[in-house]
Amino acid sequence: MRPRLLLLLPAAVLLALPTAQADGANGDVSAVAERLLQALLGQAVAPAVAQKDAAALRPDGSWADVNYNDTTRTGGWSPHLHLQRMQNLAAATRATNDSSLIAPTRRAIDFWLQRDPRSLNWWWNELSVPATIADTALLFQPWIASPHTLAVMVKFMERANYGQRTGANLDDEVATAITRAALLSNHSVMDAAFSRLWYEIRVVQPSGCISPPRGTQGCPTDGIQADRSFHQQGPELLDGSYGEVRKTRSVYPKR
Repeated sequence: MRPRLLLLLPAAVLLALPTAQADGANGDVSAVAERLLQALLGQAVAPAVAQKDAAALRPDGSWADVNYNDTTRTGGWSPHLHLQRMQNLAAATRATNDSSLIAPTRRAIDFWLQRDPRSLNWWWNELSVPATIADTALLFQPWIASPHTLAVMVKFMERANYGQRTGANLDDEVATAITRAALLSNHSVMDAAFSRLWYEIRVVQPSGCISPPRGTQGCPTDGIQADRSFHQQGPELLDGSYGEVRKTRSVYPKR
């Protein structure tokens, strides 16, 4: 991170970032992992909600009210409800150490990994799903059933390929890479992700892009403009949505 940028960040935010004062690379990764974990636990649902979800889980690891065949492109995508509950179970297990939640959480994870529901919208498949899988794995790490299960979860996380993205979509996928690196104690992956995130704190150069090139999900001009506004998807002025993501992710890469 550039020294002049550090001056702009409040002390509370700096605590969320790896620093030169950390005791080596492993210390950096461990510190980030712990801070991400605490952020996720701060969003955990009440244990009673998790117990209710666990009770409703079917033996095969699915929920009856979720349409796993849904491929909706816009609006609510039904399978995401499974992911939300799965993460809630993982968070409640970590927060309370309630052993009765371990088996249901494992069943929910196994069902998703085997079924692999897909939407027609890339945003679910390559951004939201990998992020939720990463968060769930970090929360549930002590109880992940096997190295094979962890390896499959990592494959899902790697679908968030920030090298193909621009603007705020890049920021979201970088956040997943940071969580993955924290989970695996991989300093090189974490360093590359933070470097890519902070590289975007710059004014982009005009390129004449008026719509995203096929396969890139973004324009080279996505990002901070010369007038300090934020554009996404070409010339669209989106300060309060995508721009808010850039601002938040740049100083604290967690939802």
